[in-house]
Amino acid sequence: MIRAPFLPLAVALAVVTTPPAAAAYEVRAETVPVTRTVHAEVQTDERPVARARITGLVVALAVDEGDRVEAGEVIARVEDPELASRLAAAEAEVERAEVRSRIAERDRQRQRALFEEDDVSRARLDEAIRRADEAQQAVEAARSEAQTLRERRARGDVLAPGDGPVIEVRVEEGSAVRPGAAVARVATAPSVLRVRVPERHLAYLRAADAIRVATPAGPVTGELRRLYPDVTRGRVQADLALPRGVEPEPVGRRLAVTLQVGEREAFLVPRALVEERAGLAFVRREDGGRTLVQLGRRVGERVVVLAGLEAGDRLTPP
Repeated sequence: MIRAPFLPLAVALAVVTTPPAAAAYEVRAETVPVTRTVHAEVQTDERPVARARITGLVVALAVDEGDRVEAGEVIARVEDPELASRLAAAEAEVERAEVRSRIAERDRQRQRALFEEDDVSRARLDEAIRRADEAQQAVEAARSEAQTLRERRARGDVLAPGDGPVIEVRVEEGSAVRPGAAVARVATAPSVLRVRVPERHLAYLRAADAIRVATPAGPVTGELRRLYPDVTRGRVQADLALPRGVEPEPVGRRLAVTLQVGEREAFLVPRALVEERAGLAFVRREDGGRTLVQLGRRVGERVVVLAGLEAGDRLTPP
């Protein structure tokens, strides 16, 4: 019997490739900044006051605290009741004087026509001309008096002293005011952040070239603009300037400011190497053990470890 040739069985070998283990992270001491968070208040260097210019009552108030105004804008109106009645009488007198002037002018023209026809004497024509001139002078005097009263009434307009938000309104409609009385206060200068820090941080504040400020639009970098020389109750005062275009209004708002007040040695590990369970934080050592650690603040993608590690420890992902 002829046997079929022997065909060897092909065995497929599955090759399993194991990814190389991730390199361990070696813990080293690093220099990190020491920061303190304080609160600053939005302030302005210039707060001019809009004042009343005449005696009277506030009959209209067009602004409230927080409204933005422009220089020269009418924000309130003050009227003197006596002035209003005098102006009404003066305007009525102008109308009467104009009527008398028209009558006198028509009489002058009629007398001139009669004089040219030799029907009246020169004396009657001169008398008509005199009455017409006096009537016209009376019109001009009445108009001048009315214009003077109008200008005095216009002085009752309270004008905004500059561009900016209204930070204080001191009167209400119906209030009686006198010349020079404060009606509203406007913040016209660019806003600054006024901060007070302990005197021991003065050197760090002077050396700071960038200060983090938490604004409503997000964190921005502020710069030291002015440092006041006096010390009050162990604290120094400084003004911080924000980048152009950033206005943390309204005035009086309080913002968190982070200052660097020193440096220290600390252990930082990548946030991905920390495992948190039930409020506790753990890291895994290269030898397979786990260690409980105490975490501090975050620095970018890393976190400060306050306790639980020593220099030279090697960590692997959990």
